[in-house]
Amino acid sequence: MEFLKKHMRKHESGKDKPFICNMCGRRCAFATSLEEHMRSHTGERPYPCRFCDKAFAQSSTRYTHEKVHFDLAPHVCSQCGVSFKWAGLLRRHIILKHTDQRPFTCSECGKPFKLPAMLRIHVRQVHSDEYAYLCPDCPAQFKLQSGLKKHQRTVHDRSKPHQCSVCDRLFSQAANLRTHMRTHTGERPFQCPVCGRTFSHSGTVKSHMRCHIDKSLLSSSPVSAVVVE
Repeated sequence: MEFLKKHMRKHESGKDKPFICNMCGRRCAFATSLEEHMRSHTGERPYPCRFCDKAFAQSSTRYTHEKVHFDLAPHVCSQCGVSFKWAGLLRRHIILKHTDQRPFTCSECGKPFKLPAMLRIHVRQVHSDEYAYLCPDCPAQFKLQSGLKKHQRTVHDRSKPHQCSVCDRLFSQAANLRTHMRTHTGERPFQCPVCGRTFSHSGTVKSHMRCHIDKSLLSSSPVSAVVVE
């Protein structure tokens, strides 16, 4: 019951959300929610993925991302056959690719959109004069977080000297670049010793092994991946 009460506070009016962001004015019901929100301005990502070099602002986002490494896509579109790892991505795909409805309309210019997120981005880019995302390294300001990230990556990020020759992505360590290159080459050097499936990352094999071995058995008697020569 207490958890439900805390959750319902997220939907209450502004007067019941006493924690206010001093950069964009967003109101939050809890101090912890404000702390998480502030990371959208600072770019802080304290939760690294345990299987690759990505990092996230929220632990829940990391948890969702790590499902990518299970290499499963059980949600299949009935119209085109494309499969997705999560039901939410399937729903988004259907809206974007297989429907013509645009129920979210801009109150400023009347332009319609398929998703509320698209409408929010449009309002910020076209109708807002607010530059809520500030670069911590220079006076540059941006309307969208994506603009700030691109700026930091292309202008200030000198801590990642290893660059992909295919997509220009930067990495702090050569090993991470080598792992990344497998997304372009298709190399899958790590093999499951049970079913023979191959994977690009050793961490993905460990996740996959849960399909074969009970968690308690896995923790007491770990099975190592076979490296395909």
